[in-house]
This record gives sequence, C-alpha cells and structure tokens, in this order.
Amino acid sequence: MLSVESCPPVQLVIDSGACPVLLKFLEDPGAAEALQFECAWALCNVASSTSQHTQYLLDLGVAGAFQRKLVGTSAQMCEQCIWGLGNIAGDSPRCRDYLIAQGVVPLLCQCFQPTAPLSLLRNAAWLASNLCRGKPQPAFQGIRDLLVPLSRLIYSTDQEILTDACWALAYITDGENERIEAVIQAGIHRRVVELLTFPSPSVSIPALRCVGNLVTGDDRSTQLVLDCGPLPFLRTMFSNPKLSIRKAVIDAGMMADLLGLPETADPETKSRFGCPDQRDGGAGIPLLCGAARHPMVSSQPALERVILGALENVVKTGNSLARTHQMIQADAVPVLRRLADGSSSGDIATLAQTLLQAMECSYTNPQQVPLEWELSRLSLGSHDNNSNNEADNNDPESNDPNSANYVPKRVAGGNFSF
Repeated sequence: MLSVESCPPVQLVIDSGACPVLLKFLEDPGAAEALQFECAWALCNVASSTSQHTQYLLDLGVAGAFQRKLVGTSAQMCEQCIWGLGNIAGDSPRCRDYLIAQGVVPLLCQCFQPTAPLSLLRNAAWLASNLCRGKPQPAFQGIRDLLVPLSRLIYSTDQEILTDACWALAYITDGENERIEAVIQAGIHRRVVELLTFPSPSVSIPALRCVGNLVTGDDRSTQLVLDCGPLPFLRTMFSNPKLSIRKAVIDAGMMADLLGLPETADPETKSRFGCPDQRDGGAGIPLLCGAARHPMVSSQPALERVILGALENVVKTGNSLARTHQMIQADAVPVLRRLADGSSSGDIATLAQTLLQAMECSYTNPQQVPLEWELSRLSLGSHDNNSNNEADNNDPESNDPNSANYVPKRVAGGNFSF
C-alpha cells in the first residue's frame, strides 16, 4: 500500500497502530533480515509523507533504528535505511540537524565503499546532499567529514551521483571562508571546474553554483579556482540556448569575471582567463551583446555597467571599423540605443552614448555608414526580447532545490526483492 507513489494511505497505516509493530520487528535481533527489510521499506515510505508523519516516526525512535542498520547489515538493508534517513533529512532543517546531532554523518561515510552497489551509492549521495541542504545551514563541523566521500563521488561516471554530490558541495561552500578553504584544501575545486563542461545541466548547474561560491572566498582561494580556468567554460555556458543555464551563470555571481578583466590586465592573464582582447578579433562581442540583451541582466544595473565597460574595452582595441561591424552584426545598436535613451541611470546612459558615438565616428565618410546602422534607427529594441520566448524556466534536468522540480523526499517503489 505504501509503495503507491500517488497519495499512499500513510495516515491510515499510522491510525492502525502498525508503525510501532514495524519498528519492533526492525530492531528485533531474532527477526529474519527479510522481514526487517520489509519493515524498513514501509517505515521509509511513511517518512516520505508529511512533516507531521515524519515527526511521528522521530518520536517513535525510527531514525535511531535506521542509523543502527547502516553498519553490519546487508547492502540492501543498508540502502533501504539510507533511503529512510534521506526522507527524514529532507523534511526540514530541524529534522536534518537532529540526524546530524545523532551521529549519522560518520555512519554514512562508512557506506561509501568501492564495492557498494550503484543504487546504494546513489541513495547515499542523495542523503549526503539532504544533510547539507537547507536554511539555516547545518553547522559546518557536523558535516565536514562528508568532504572525504564527496571528493571521491565527484569522479563518478554516474550522472545521478554527480548531481547530488555537486549540490552537496554547492550547499557546503555557501557560507563563511572556513567552508571554502576546507573544499580547496581537499582539492575538490579542480574537479568541480571540470564538471562545468558536463553535458547535462543537472550536473553543470550545481557545479557552477559551487564554483561561484568558491570565488567569494579570500584572494588566495579565488586565485586557486581561477587558475583552473573556469571562465572559458562559463562563456560557453552563457551562450547556451537554454535560459536556465544562462540564468545559472548570472546566479553564480561571476559575470564581472566572465565579461572581461580591467583594461590594465596583462595579455597573459587575459588569455588565461579567456577574456576578449585585441588578439581574438572581437570574439567576445557576440557574448557581451547577448548578455546585454538578457532580461535578467537588464534588471541589474551593476551587470549592465560591467558589460558596457567590457564592450568599451573591446571597441578601443584593434581596427575600430571592424569592431563596429562586429557590434552591428551582434545586434548591439538597438540595445545601446535603449540604454542611452534616458530611462537608464545616468552613468549607464552615458556609457551607452559614448559607445554609440565611438561606433559612428569609426566611419570617416558618411557614405560608409552601413545599411544595418540606418535600419537600426527604425527598429529599436527589436532584438531585446529574444530570451523571453524560451520555455525552459523549469528545466526538467535541473535538480535545483529552489525550483518546483526538486523533490527532497522519495517514495520507495515496489520493484525490490530481498
């Protein structure tokens, strides 16, 4: 009954008085393990229901019984109890902190064995993610030991494990410098940067969130992350047709790094960070213009300033006429005219006007002004809303806990056999 994914009759089972009986058999050392497994399965699904039902199980002592089955039992029993603990941890920060205080983390770390079945490792990674998730955050000392198995899980070839491991690290690094420094010392940052290129956003988005958190640390931590070369990957991600992925780049808080270093930066540094300069033929112009059209950027004046400043640096280098052609081809003129029309804040409007004047001045002969420039005067904003037509705001591949798709609890289905 409890394996039905849609509205299992949890309250009916509780009212029948079955849960204390199930718990008694689960803890009875004389009971057959097959019976204990079925009891754990049923209690796991009770924990997948409402917070009231989860609290009922905590009051019975089910969490402690699940934890005691993590060691010295079969892989199937261990996995089922991990699943139940994952449901409890995913219920609320209060339940999560209760499990941590009861010592679940050291026991969970013992479950990450190289010989463990894939399904067990998947559930264990999910439990680890739920133990790190939520606001207020768990105390770092309570979850710090998870960095050891997580540093191995991020090298898994399984997408589901990678997804939960990356989200766990994104949660851990969202905070004070002590958390960031611990992740850096574990060498995790190098692999997380590599995972920015993972083909599925279910992995690349939490990896990006983690990288964005890591660069908020002290100067040393930031430099160590940047030395891994994440910025070219970010440029690729920001050019992705999916709005959810471009949004993730902005949410990561790395737009200032992504869109260009100060003009005074040396060429070697610009090259290493993948920034547009005079040697790339203006390859950064489409990226910058695309960013300027992004609806999320247009609502954040600080990002608009960064983008306009980066465009100004690019236009100043190389052949100004060629740069102007590239700006027109990238649909920059409608965006600049929108920003210069006076509705933007003063400094943004001034920057946009300066860029427009520089582009116009690059033509020494009025007859050289291209048709695209004249047409742009009549079609202001014609390209400004392209991104609004996308329908991937709820990307089904994303395991973002802030989205409607994230499920912190899971019902154990009826396909297992002991």
